[in-house]
Amino acid sequence: MNDREIKIETQGNYSPGIVEGDFKVTQTVINNYTSSKRKRWKKLDKFFFPAISDDTEEQRRNYIAYLVVHLHRVFKDLGYTSFVNLFCVGESEPGDLPGYFLLSNQTKFVGEIKQSRKFILNPSIALESRKEYQELINKDLRDLSNWSIDVKILFTIDLSPLEFIYNPDAHKIRIATRTDISSDPTEYPEKVKTTSEFLKFISSLAKSQIIICQDWACIESYYPLYKFYMYFMDNQSYNIDNIRVNVEDCEEWDYINTDFDVEVQKYL
Repeated sequence: MNDREIKIETQGNYSPGIVEGDFKVTQTVINNYTSSKRKRWKKLDKFFFPAISDDTEEQRRNYIAYLVVHLHRVFKDLGYTSFVNLFCVGESEPGDLPGYFLLSNQTKFVGEIKQSRKFILNPSIALESRKEYQELINKDLRDLSNWSIDVKILFTIDLSPLEFIYNPDAHKIRIATRTDISSDPTEYPEKVKTTSEFLKFISSLAKSQIIICQDWACIESYYPLYKFYMYFMDNQSYNIDNIRVNVEDCEEWDYINTDFDVEVQKYL
């Protein structure tokens, strides 16, 4: 999938996201800016699963099986885990076969899936070795036969938040499209300060076409969210490729807005 820029109409006077505009830079913003510069960031990981079968239901089952088994492989020794990624149906390049896209902050999870696909589909590897590897995956799936596995994915062209819950103590796995999303940061428990909430938030923006803020202090208290709002009001859009996450903590996110960074630097 090519980098997407989501065009959305905003309400209000399209205030520029600079200090000479309607909003001023406070000490809180300056402190948050300084803190963010000390961290290492990476972009979201992308995984494309091509639709290589004419049987849509079979293709979806194969995709779901890959998600389930690799969720188990990666997190089985880490205890309870939950996170939200973005999912959609689309093309890798114009004219290509459609497939399933996952935009994720979970590098190891996506990496494991990619390596499995690469190994199984690599014609330079002996067929017998690939069959043995596939049997290992099948065995892992059979080991989950006594687990409670609930998967409810909406296969649409719209980017939607896909929630993963891995609960080894209760032997439960849940993968489901989240529909209880809002374009108001104040309605989220963590006020969109986690990557999982931010991905739900921007998915809501794409669907609702409206950006909302009932409490500006909520925006101002988190520098990445402040930058995102300034970018959004300047461009009436957002760019997925501008999203990045902390290398040490994938639930901490940032949004690249170089113009606003330059403005803040004037106050350092």
